[in-house]
Amino acid sequence: MPAQADAILKSLRKMRCMVLVPAGKRRDALCDGLRHSVGSLEATWPGPDSIGPEVDIIIAAVADLPSDSVLYRLERKHHCLIGLVEEDNPTALKGIIDLGVHSFINRPTHPLSLVMALVLGLSISAYENRLRAKVGKLENNLRAAHTVERAARILARTLNIPEDQAYQHLRTKAMDRREPMHELAMQVIKAHAILDDITSGRTQESSSPAKLRIVRGIEGGK
Repeated sequence: MPAQADAILKSLRKMRCMVLVPAGKRRDALCDGLRHSVGSLEATWPGPDSIGPEVDIIIAAVADLPSDSVLYRLERKHHCLIGLVEEDNPTALKGIIDLGVHSFINRPTHPLSLVMALVLGLSISAYENRLRAKVGKLENNLRAAHTVERAARILARTLNIPEDQAYQHLRTKAMDRREPMHELAMQVIKAHAILDDITSGRTQESSSPAKLRIVRGIEGGK
């Protein structure tokens, strides 16, 4: 068995599962099968107003869900969402797409197909979370780069030097102060904004020396 699937199977015994399925013999059969795999189980219908991050797996009857179900506004990064569908229900595909499930289970359920759906869903959910984290990191890096570029332009205008020289100047000062470059850049931008506000009623000639003093003060760590 692949290492990832084996790890998921072991972690299942510690996971909390919520089953959003109308009450009846079919739900009871599904829950009986799940109790052999998951750590704890809660069955309810139509479902709570909110679902906390402590719930790891949600299994929902997609064709029966009301239009205002909490699943349509769920914070996906905390949960693995698995759809439960009937073999003879042609509307199930729409429900699966609308919910964006990580996996699905055909009913009537079989023990092996149930475990396979859980492992597949958790695997896809984990992969989705890794991608989300990478995208978030890239977005943060892009914002930091834009902040640095903006600060370099401000320094270039204030010190009357080329932008590439202003960038290197900012980089050197950040290293000297052992401070992330984008944080120092934000200080330059904030200082520039404050000075613009203070000197808004004055001429450019009278405000420039003040800006120069503030920028140099930041560079010197004062």
